Amino acid sequence: MATEYLPPRDCFRGASINGWTLEEEVGRGKIGVVYRGIQRIGSDVDHLAAIKIIPNENLKDDWQTEIRKAVKLTGIPEVVQYKGHQAALLDGKAYGCVFWEYIKGQNLRSYVETSGPNVTLTFIESLLRTVLRVLVATDATRITHGDLHEGNILIADPDDRFYDTFPSVPISMRQNSRP
Repeated sequence: MATEYLPPRDCFRGASINGWTLEEEVGRGKIGVVYRGIQRIGSDVDHLAAIKIIPNENLKDDWQTEIRKAVKLTGIPEVVQYKGHQAALLDGKAYGCVFWEYIKGQNLRSYVETSGPNVTLTFIESLLRTVLRVLVATDATRITHGDLHEGNILIADPDDRFYDTFPSVPISMRQNSRP
């Protein structure tokens, strides 16, 4: 899949998809971009989602595999929850959109770059334990992760949850979880 089909940065800010308003681009990968979306529920409640927007040219024949994997892991605390998916037309172009639980934070790569020498052994140990828990959960459900790397693990604010947002099942990991 080529990044040539990706839309310009933040070009969909303010656009709407089925009642969700795209607030800002929060991530960009090889096949799509991720926006923080908000759905206003009354005057005092906002519902957030991470909305992955994938140009149709970048959708593989098996693009729903990611969704099937996430659904099999529903209820596991380390897994970012799937909310739904649909097709959308944005600026006259067709996209596939996948709605995920929104996690405010940064990926592990950025976290390490900004934290540098402040990354502790305790943090590393917690990260390794939670990644292992995720791998055990995927093995127990006969799922292959397929794309676990530092760009797909999110360190969430403010409770230090780790999330893996890889295209083959987003996974979250709580730093202080017990095995």
